[in-house]
Amino acid sequence: MRQKVVFALIVLALAGCGGGGGGGTTGTTTPTQTNFSVAQYTSLNTGDTFTIPLTGTDTAGASYTGSIAANVVGPVTFNGKSVIERDVLINLTKTGVGVVLSTTEKGYYNSDRTLDEIVFSNGVTATPTSTFPMPTTVQVGSFGGQSLSYSNGNSLTSTWQVAAAGGGNVTVTVTSSTNLSVSEVDTINANSSGNIVSIQEVIYNFPTAGVTTTLTGS
Repeated sequence: MRQKVVFALIVLALAGCGGGGGGGTTGTTTPTQTNFSVAQYTSLNTGDTFTIPLTGTDTAGASYTGSIAANVVGPVTFNGKSVIERDVLINLTKTGVGVVLSTTEKGYYNSDRTLDEIVFSNGVTATPTSTFPMPTTVQVGSFGGQSLSYSNGNSLTSTWQVAAAGGGNVTVTVTSSTNLSVSEVDTINANSSGNIVSIQEVIYNFPTAGVTTTLTGS
C-alpha cells in the first residue's frame, strides 16, 4: 500500500540516493465486502495535505524524530502532458547527529490516478514497471505489489496485504526491498473512517549496515 497511505516512503527515498540495478513487477487483488477509506492520504485534489510525525530508535541506541508530509499541487504539464503533481516531503533527524534523510518526491499522476513518474530533489527519477490507480479505498483481504525502476540504476519492489485488526480497524502490512541492502516493513493500523491509528516502519541496515531503525507515528 505504498501508494495507499504511505507505502514505504523511507526506502523509496533511499533508493533514489544510492547505486545498483534491476526491477520486476507483481500485482493482484482479492476484494471482500469490508472497505476502508484512505482518501485523505491518497487524495489528488488540489490543496489537500497531510502530515505524519515520526519518532523512533535504532538498535545502536540512537533516537530519531521526523515527519512525512504530502501536498497536492494540482494540474501541471510534465514531459509534455497534463498530469497532477503530488509532493511528498520526508525529513528524518538523528539526535545528536543531525539530518540523516531529507528529500522531496514530486509524484506525477495521470487522470486515471496511475503513477507516471516520481522526481526526487536530487534529480533521480523513478518510473513504475507496472501501473494501477492510486485507490481511495482498500479492502480486507486484498493484496498485491508494485515495482519501480530508478534512473540511477536502483530498483524497489513492494508487496502489501490488508487484514482485519479487530475493533473495526484494518492493518496494512507493506514489505519493501531494494537492490541495495536496505529493506523496510511497514505496519499501518487505520480505523473505519480512514484515519491512521498507528504506523510502524522498521528499516533494516539503516542508517548503517547491521543497524535496524524503528519509527512510529500516528
